[in-house]
Amino acid sequence: MENTNPLRILFVEDLPSDAILAEREIRKSGLEFSSKRVDSKVAFLKALEEFHPDVIVSDYSMPGFDGMQALKLSLERDSRIPFILLTGSMNEETAVACMKAGASDYVIKEHMSRLPFAVREAIHQKKMRVARDESERALSESENKYRILVDNANEAIVVVQDGLIKFVNRNAMELTGYSEQEFAAKPFTEFIHPDDRNIVVENYMKRVKGEPVPIRYSFRVITVEGNVRWVETGAAILKWQGKPATLNFLT
Repeated sequence: MENTNPLRILFVEDLPSDAILAEREIRKSGLEFSSKRVDSKVAFLKALEEFHPDVIVSDYSMPGFDGMQALKLSLERDSRIPFILLTGSMNEETAVACMKAGASDYVIKEHMSRLPFAVREAIHQKKMRVARDESERALSESENKYRILVDNANEAIVVVQDGLIKFVNRNAMELTGYSEQEFAAKPFTEFIHPDDRNIVVENYMKRVKGEPVPIRYSFRVITVEGNVRWVETGAAILKWQGKPATLNFLT
C-alpha cells in the first residue's frame, strides 16, 4: 500500500448508523481513508473485485449475511486483506474461534475507541507479511539479487535462527559498526545491552512459538566502539534455508 494512495476500508454492516460511527471513530484518530458499506453477500463480493479494500471491518452478527461468512469469502479471495470483526458482545470462546478462523482482530462496539488502533495494527501486520513474503521470494533467487533487495532497504535487517545471526544487511553493519564476519553465526544477544537482553530474548522466544508479542518495541544495542544506541524493532517469521527464523527490522 503506497502512501500516495488513500487507505480503502470496506465496512460490512447492515446498520448505516453503526458504519458511520465506526468511520467517525477512525477518522478522529487522524487516519485518512475512502470507504464503502455493503450488507449482502453479492455486494460484498462485488466490492472485493471493484473497491479493492486494504482493510475490512465487519459486523459479527447480521441477518442473512454475517461476519464469519464474510471472513471466509475474504480469505478465499485474498488472505492478505486484514479483517476486523465488530460485535455487540463476545465471550472468550467466540473470540478465540474468530481469531482461529483468520480474523486479524475483533472490537466490541462498547469499546469503539479501540477500532483505530486495531486498524493501524492490522495495516502494520500486513506490511510485515508483505516484507516477509518478499524476503522469502528473494531467498529462493540468487544471493546477489537478494542482497540488492535488502541492502537497499531503509531499515537495518537481521535474520536470526536458533538464536544465531544468519544474515545482516548493509544498514545493520552501519548501525553497529560490526562487519558481516563479526556478526556471522554469533548469538544475537552479544550485540544487545545487558539490561535489555531478557526482554529481547523473551519476545524472540514468544515470536518463534507463535505467541503474542508487541508489534514494535525499543531496546539498546552495543556498537563496535562500545557505544549504546537505542533502536526500535519489528519482526516477522520466515523460512531461512527451510527452517523457521525471524526477520528483524531495526530503526
